[in-house]
Amino acid sequence: MRQAGRYLPGYTEARKSKSIKEMCMDPALLVKIMEEPIIRLGVDAAIVFFDILLPLEAMGAKVDFTDGTGPVVQPAAHDGAYPRLLEFDHGEMKYPLSETIRKFKETHADLPLIGFSGGPVTMLSYLVSGGGDRDMVATKRMIASNERMFHENMALLTEMIISLLKIQIKAGADVVQIFDSWAGFFSPYQFDGLMKKYLSDIVSELSPLRKKVIYFSVATSGMAPQIVESGVDYISADWRSRLSLVDSLSSGKVGLQGNLDPALAAESPAGALRETARILDDISYKQDYIFNLGHGVLPNTDYRTLQEIVRMVHDFRRRS
Repeated sequence: MRQAGRYLPGYTEARKSKSIKEMCMDPALLVKIMEEPIIRLGVDAAIVFFDILLPLEAMGAKVDFTDGTGPVVQPAAHDGAYPRLLEFDHGEMKYPLSETIRKFKETHADLPLIGFSGGPVTMLSYLVSGGGDRDMVATKRMIASNERMFHENMALLTEMIISLLKIQIKAGADVVQIFDSWAGFFSPYQFDGLMKKYLSDIVSELSPLRKKVIYFSVATSGMAPQIVESGVDYISADWRSRLSLVDSLSSGKVGLQGNLDPALAAESPAGALRETARILDDISYKQDYIFNLGHGVLPNTDYRTLQEIVRMVHDFRRRS
């Protein structure tokens, strides 16, 4: 979960001279950034370094990153009060994502590599609000006043996500993860009626490529049955529920990933190790399980704490 970031010295050094967009244009630099968590932390897989919003530029939007504010997104067109996206144009994707993946795999052929994208409703929320959509208020307002436009944009985003994940798989990604972080701001009924179809479409289109799909969102453990129905292979859960409960709600039909609270990893090394032990004990019976955080690594996290967590998980695996 956000393996590379401000908690690692190599990333911090790169950000002194380059913006995120500039970094994403440099495959050699990206490979170094992707390698650092492997070298420093000893994790079992790498993840592509990229930002979920940058593909929106190939749909006519303008994406910028402002220190202290976060991403700012401006659509190319509007339909009344709401943004309208263009169809995804792979030729307009100026970021060398495929080249980065191929370059990484040249020297790490045996290391699993996770490709990823944002989830449809999460990406739409940034587009509708122009940035972070607190509590998804702007997105919900769009649904209430112009559901047709909501679905048109969701369909376009779904096609883009399918294309983006296929690009990564064909370049060498071994598994893909969909970060639909803000889906948990909707009710289970809204998830069923407004979002599940698009997630199912993504999984269905990727299925001939025979790569596992992980779905991550925050505060959606109670929606595990609906998420399973979409066809994903793994649910990545946040820290708000026991993994054994998520497994029970999903009838054991999918693998699980998670779910250490990142705040513990940042603020309490001893507490993080105790919590890691509890999580491992809770889900020790399940074979298709990936230990991870329940959300991204916080910037003030000491990477040495993460090293200790990785060692604990590896020791537990060897004993099991």
